[in-house]
Amino acid sequence: MSKPLFLLLLLTLISAGAQQPANDLSSAASRGDKAALQQLMIRAERGDPNAQYYLGLMYEAGEGVDKDATQAVRWYRQSADQNLADAQFKLGDIHARGQDYTQAVQWYRRAADQGHAFSQLYLGIMYRRGQGVPKDSVQAALWLRRAADQRLSGAQYYLGLMYEQGEGVAKDEMQAAKWYRLAAEQGLAAAQNALGWMNGEGKGVPRDFITAYVWLNLAATQGDETAKRNRDIVGKQMTAEQIAEAQRRSRQ
Repeated sequence: MSKPLFLLLLLTLISAGAQQPANDLSSAASRGDKAALQQLMIRAERGDPNAQYYLGLMYEAGEGVDKDATQAVRWYRQSADQNLADAQFKLGDIHARGQDYTQAVQWYRRAADQGHAFSQLYLGIMYRRGQGVPKDSVQAALWLRRAADQRLSGAQYYLGLMYEQGEGVAKDEMQAAKWYRLAAEQGLAAAQNALGWMNGEGKGVPRDFITAYVWLNLAATQGDETAKRNRDIVGKQMTAEQIAEAQRRSRQ
């Protein structure tokens, strides 16, 4: 192959790598593609925040590279400093796992302000618990609502809990049932249990043992022990025909 043709081919390959999304390069590198890893590292060193983030993921998981928590944090930090919300969330998560809640809150907040749903959820939980910030139920409800509006089931469940208990918001069992249902319909066992119990008690919704049993049974089949106990309590108030109908609905 002539030298000009070789250089043209090399430039074409480099250009193709530069155009390839960072997540595609990361996936290929995680499978052992050395060329993809090299291209990802080049882009990260040049300041590409997405490449830095995906390189951080690889070092954290030990996929395509040796597992290295220090390198993971290094790349997450460089990406987060360029305001990439996913990287800011990862730093918040790392600090939270290390129980440095003050730092965790700072990074969660930076991502939450950009609309990052999981950061909004975790920030809401930290306000609710008073971790890294003074306990503030109103702020907790505010951040949980923002995450819940993005259909995050965990946030919907916690928001339902706060409405049920009147925590940071006016107590409203109808609102509690609404948010529990949204989370339950996404398969969250804790929400299915809560909604089932409210149906059984007639709180926020009309009392309906069959519907209660359906939700409790769905949660119980996921291994929720509280739901199993609640299902047995509700079942004792039902006829055999009602239980059979509830079990049929659970299978649909």
